[in-house]
Parts: sequence; C-alpha cells; structure tokens
Amino acid sequence: MKNTKIGNVIRMAMNKENPRNMVGKVPAFWQTARKDGVKAAIRKVSDFVHTRSSMYEQSPDPAAAWSDAQRFFGTNGISANSYESFYEADEDFSTLKTDIKALAFYLPQFHTFPENDEWWGKGFTEWTNTRKAKPQYPSHYQPREPHKDIGYYDLSDWRTLDRQAKMIKKHGLYGLCIYHYWFSGKRLMEKPVDLLLEHPEIDLKFCLCWANENWTRTWDGMEKHVLISQKHENDDIDYIIDLKKYVMDPRYIRVNSEPLVLVYRPDSLPDAAKTFRRWRQWAMDNGIGKIRLLVVRGCMNSPASAIVEGADGEVEFPPAYTASPNVLKCTKENAQIMYYPSYVNEIISGRSCTEKFTHPVYRGAMLGWDCTPRRKAYHSWYGFSAYWYYTWLRYNIEYTRKHRPEEDRFIFINAWNEWAEGTYLEPDQMFGYANLNTTSKALFDIPLDIAGAKPAQLQLVKKSPYFVPEWYQDTYKDVKYSCMDPATHYTVAGWKEGRTPSPRFPNALYLFFNQKVRQGDTCALVDYYSKGLTDAYLKDLCDRFDALTDRTREQLKIHLLVPEKVPEKRKFKAKKVAIHLHCYYTDMLPEIYKYLSIIPFKYDLLVSLPEKNKERLEDVVTASFAEIPNLDKCIIRATPNRGRDIAPMICTFGKDLLQYDYFCHIHTKKSLHTKAHAKWAKYIYDHLFGDLEWFRRIYALLDDGAAIVYPADFLMMEEEPSGWGSNIEYAQKFLDKLGKKIDLKKDFPVIEFPQGSMFWANVSAMKEMLSLDLKYEDIPPEPLGTDGSIAHALERLFFIWSIDHSGKLYQIFREGEEEKIARKRYWYSSSNS
Repeated sequence: MKNTKIGNVIRMAMNKENPRNMVGKVPAFWQTARKDGVKAAIRKVSDFVHTRSSMYEQSPDPAAAWSDAQRFFGTNGISANSYESFYEADEDFSTLKTDIKALAFYLPQFHTFPENDEWWGKGFTEWTNTRKAKPQYPSHYQPREPHKDIGYYDLSDWRTLDRQAKMIKKHGLYGLCIYHYWFSGKRLMEKPVDLLLEHPEIDLKFCLCWANENWTRTWDGMEKHVLISQKHENDDIDYIIDLKKYVMDPRYIRVNSEPLVLVYRPDSLPDAAKTFRRWRQWAMDNGIGKIRLLVVRGCMNSPASAIVEGADGEVEFPPAYTASPNVLKCTKENAQIMYYPSYVNEIISGRSCTEKFTHPVYRGAMLGWDCTPRRKAYHSWYGFSAYWYYTWLRYNIEYTRKHRPEEDRFIFINAWNEWAEGTYLEPDQMFGYANLNTTSKALFDIPLDIAGAKPAQLQLVKKSPYFVPEWYQDTYKDVKYSCMDPATHYTVAGWKEGRTPSPRFPNALYLFFNQKVRQGDTCALVDYYSKGLTDAYLKDLCDRFDALTDRTREQLKIHLLVPEKVPEKRKFKAKKVAIHLHCYYTDMLPEIYKYLSIIPFKYDLLVSLPEKNKERLEDVVTASFAEIPNLDKCIIRATPNRGRDIAPMICTFGKDLLQYDYFCHIHTKKSLHTKAHAKWAKYIYDHLFGDLEWFRRIYALLDDGAAIVYPADFLMMEEEPSGWGSNIEYAQKFLDKLGKKIDLKKDFPVIEFPQGSMFWANVSAMKEMLSLDLKYEDIPPEPLGTDGSIAHALERLFFIWSIDHSGKLYQIFREGEEEKIARKRYWYSSSNS
C-alpha cells in the first residue's frame, strides 16, 4: 500500500514538477520518514507537488503566452526555471581558512515593535510580507519559507542571534553589516544590535550601515507615503555620538584599528564632505580614533561617478547600481522580470566600470532578488542559479585579492536575511543550505560541482578534438572565474547558449539549422557525433548561412563598398542636412566636435539629452559646439531616459527630421559592458565622417540616391548568427501592429543592420520610420540591458523601412578592410587551418 502511494506521488511529481527539484527533496523525504513515519513523508511530498503545481495555475502569465525569447531557450541551458538550485544539507567549513572577509547585509525587521504595529497592523514583522507572497509568472519561486532549522524566528530573542552567529562562523563568513535605522535621534529596530551589546558571549563580528532614508509604506525610500522622514540636521553629529557605544564593542569590525561605518544614501546628506569631516573630528576627540567611512554605491551613482568627497571607499549594492540587466518582461503595473545570468555576465565583463575607478570599491553580490512580497511594481530576477552566483563571487574574490591589501579584503553580500526581497543566505525549505554552501565554496576556493552533465556525453566532449578547454576558458571568462570544469560547463549549459567549444565547431550555427536540438537535452557536439556527421557538414552549414546572408542583402539592396575606390565628387546639390546627436556621455563631445568640424557646408544639429541634470548638460553641449564651423542651428531637447538613442530620434526629433533631405544619426556610445568595445564609437565616427576627402565621398553616395550609408561591422556575431538576438518577437509584433505584411522568420531569418545604430540616411527612405506614432510610454524604462527590447528591435528594422525606396544601402569599408568584404558572415576553421 505504502509503495503504491509513494509511486503515485513520484509519478505526479515527474509530470508536474522539474525532476531535478524532486531530487532535492529526497533527503527531506527520508528525514521526515525516520522522524514522523512514511505516511507523513508521503503527505509532505504530495503537498509540495500540489503547491508547486498551483504556482503555475495561479500565474497571470501562462507559459504558453510567453515568446521564445522569454522562455530563454538560448540562455542558461541548465534549466528554464525561475530559480535553479538543488537541495543541500548543512555543511561544516569551520576548519578552513580564507583571506577574504565576507560581510552580509542584515535586516533587523524580524521582531515586533510599536511603530510597526501602528503602521502595518499588530504583530507585523518581515515574515508577514514573506508569508503572503504568491507566484506571478510561470515557475516563479514564491512563497519562500525558512528551513525548519531556523523557522520564523524572532530577533527579540538573543538566542536567535547566537544561532545565527554560529551558522555564520561555521560557513566562513566574516560577519554582518547591520542596517541601523536612526532618524534624528529616533531609533527603530534597534533591539537586535542592542542585544548584541547585552550578550558579549555571542561570537559575532559586526558593523553598522546607517539606513538614512525615509521610512515609507512603499518600502522604496521615496517621499510618497512617508511614515517617518529622515531629517538631516546639525550635520548629523548626533549620529556619530550615538554610534560610539557600538563601535567601541570589541566585536565591532575594524580595518587597521579603524571602525567600519557605512552610509547607505550619501546623496541625501546636504553636505556629505562637511558631515564626514565633523564625524572624523568628533571621533578623534572622543576616544574612537580614526574611522573608516564607506558609502553604498547605489542607483544614484552614474557609471563614471567619482566617490563622495570625504569617504574612504564605496560598497557595491546590487541590484541598485550601474550594470544593466536583460529585462525579459514588464507588466502593466511596471513590474520587471530580469535575467540574472545576463546581469552577472555583464558585471564580470567590466560593465560595472569598477575597474576604471581610482578610489577603493568593495565588491558586492546578491542572490535571487525578488521583492514581489513587498510591492506590485516588483523586480524579480529570473534564472538565479548556484553556478551564476558562485561565478559572481569568484570574480569579486579575484578582484579583491588583486586590488586590496590582506587586512582590507572585504566583499559584501546582499543579504543574510532579506526574505521579502528574495536575497538571503539563510536556509530555506526548498533548497536547504545551498546558498550558504555555495558561498563557502567560493570563499575557500573550492570548485563548484554542478549537476546535469551525463557521464557519457561529458566523456565524449572531453575526448573530442572539437573541444579545446584552454580556448574555451580564455574566450568565456565567466567559466574561468567559476573554477568549473570547462567541459562540464559546455556539456551542461554552454552549448545551449551558443558558445563555441573551439574555432573548429560553429556551435551557434549548428543550433541555428537544428532547432530541435536546442529544445532537447543532448549537447550539440554530442548530437553531431550521434548523427555521424563530418567536417564537410560543418562547412556546408557555413555555406548555407552565407547563402542566406546573400539573399538578405539582395532583398535589402545592400552593397559592400570601399568609397576610396569611387571617384571623388566636388560639386554637390544644395540640400538641407541635419545631424541628430543623442548625448548621454558629455565627455565624448570633444571627439564628436572634431568629426563634425569636417562638414564643409551649412547643417543643423539636433541634440537630445536625458532630462536628469538638463540645465547642466545643456550648458555643456552649448559650450562644446559654440565654435564649430558651418553649424547653422543647434536645437537641444531633453528626453526621458527610455529607448536609448533610438527613441529620441523618432519620438523627439522624428517630425523635425522629416523637414530635411539627408540626416545622420549618431550618439555618445561607450559600450561599457565589455572593454573590447571601447574603440567602437571612434571606429563608427571614422567611417561616417573621416577626413574631408572621405566625407565628400560619403556625401556623394547620398547625392547619387543612396538610401542609407553605414559602417562595416565592428563585431562578428558568432554566438547569435541570425543578427536578431532576442528581438525578432518584438520586431514582428511591432510590424503586425502597423499592418505591415512581412513574416520576419520566413522572409528575414537573417537580418543585417548598422551595428551601433549610427548611419547617414536619405530622409525619403526613412520617412515611414520617422513618422511612427511611437511614444516613450511604449518603451520599457531603463535598465534595458544589452538585448531583448522594442528599442533593440527598432534598431534591427532600420533597413526594413527602406525596402520600398529606390536607393541602395551601402555598407562602407576603409582601404585595408577588403578582406571583410570577401569574408563569410560566419566563418569556419577547418581541421587543416
């Protein structure tokens, strides 16, 4: 009877739930069976399956309604789950040593206090928000439940802190950075940190972070629905006075005897430099001595920001800082679902710009952030996995060892216990101690094992001459930082992401022509061997793709041209010419000035710039172009920070551009997500303007009826051969809405476009695009990420708008770039090369 019930439960689980999640429940099943009996264990697993199944049923966005791009078939191949991890039991790392001092942010909101009772209802704690959460989309991991080892604890009991301290020590973390809620002398949630002082036997290192923002109903620190405001008075000298009793505790964290003090919102201080000077002086005069002041690097910091004057360093606080994630979906309530692996990839590629700073930056990482319990306009990070979190930590650790002395090698983790924001190290019911164990392995340089690689497939990949592990690691830095076996990574995840095992095997192209392989669980390289294919097949794939590219170029009337080989034209027709410049990075204006100065006739300059700091930016732009020759009119307009450079061209200046004959669209491009792209903008400007002789030839093409003139590709799209990326669904919906009878998958399975979205155009060729009834509200707000949005789709539709125009499209090359013309769009290195 028992076996029948177990069998029914297992079959139900396999039908309704990810089998690998069920594998994680096996230890819990037998643990319950030993303690409470088999019937209780069966009932618990059955409840788990029904609960997980109901998540899908409750979701307002059924999986069938999501596009291919939103199902992430070409991203993390480990799983298409919102939260990819496996149940792990507690492990003990207490005998190991590390030079890295990991501090986890700590929320002291898990106990009742009068203000919470008044504002939110009697008995309110953070657990209230956590318990009420419901899944909002397919496979959404909500609600989160604490592991039975910790339960719904109460921080007014000092023994809770003692248990947490032991868990922290067991897993090798250095200590906690506790949020300190202080409002002009009024303290909130002070009970846990005061308990620490009352119980010196609790072995826990700690420091404090002043959470100096308003306390609101929306939990966002903004002015709406303020419950208690943060009033900065008297340079906040009273704060450092109140802090003294904590920093004098022997467990308080210090660097070279200097206590570590963090400020969460330095931008809220009326004069941070003055405040910090007074704090330091008071500390010196009152027995504390020197203090180490760090400010939290949050969403107010720009990518190129300098440190707040008077601070000793910045602490990264993801997700509220520079790197732009891949936004997979936005809801009507302004909620955003973002892609965790993309975020990590951009950070370890240098997207955070931290490497360029001259001041100390303490690296930070987060877990699977998901604040749906707190607000309707939630941010949820899809695709969190132990692998990507571990990779992020390893990158931060290597950076810290390289840039910080041993006594100052702190990294920060968001967070120890942010249960209502989905980022916590503490164990939960679903995955046990996986987050903590993964953190410990990263800290102690222990390689991360990842489940899913079938032994037979793995061995075949390792023996294959098509797989070169050194090349794979050098090409994909995240694999290198993860310390993961490269063959395992490729076999489990890399192949599905389109990653190439070596230059000899065009993995992305193999998936492009074998779509069913992508949907399965057999590695592309293994599939190649199973079908008995040879080098000739791989060469044929490249030839077929080259033929598709030729067909696309023919449809779009694209011609590859070296203008230097075209006779120079001296006389030009009198035309109205405009340059549209979207200015985000003002430090690039001198470079642009140099190129615009080449233009030998009158033209107008239309400048769009972000609304934020409009007056300052407008002054900078005006001053930058004040002395430029041949500039007739300069029109400057502020725009919302939406749709990058594309939306301002259409929404803000589209109707203006229709009044001209020719226009050039450029922007201040920095491509911060990868150092390899640092020279991309200069490359484009050099092709669109060059010197006077070069410019005359470009302009002559427009005079002779060219529709669009654009630069040769700076990049070769090896891992996304079609050129569409994750944007074809967005593009098709946009065309359908306009009533255009074009089937992109059928008519343009491969697309070409001006990479970097800068070009010269004949206005008559782009009239339809410039006349679009597109509003900023139609485009999701930043952060947009590097791919997968309507703005990215519009960029790939530039040439579609010009199909009906009689003029040709010219992709222009410099002398010496002729080999790019002859080269295949996607090339193949044979075994003999």
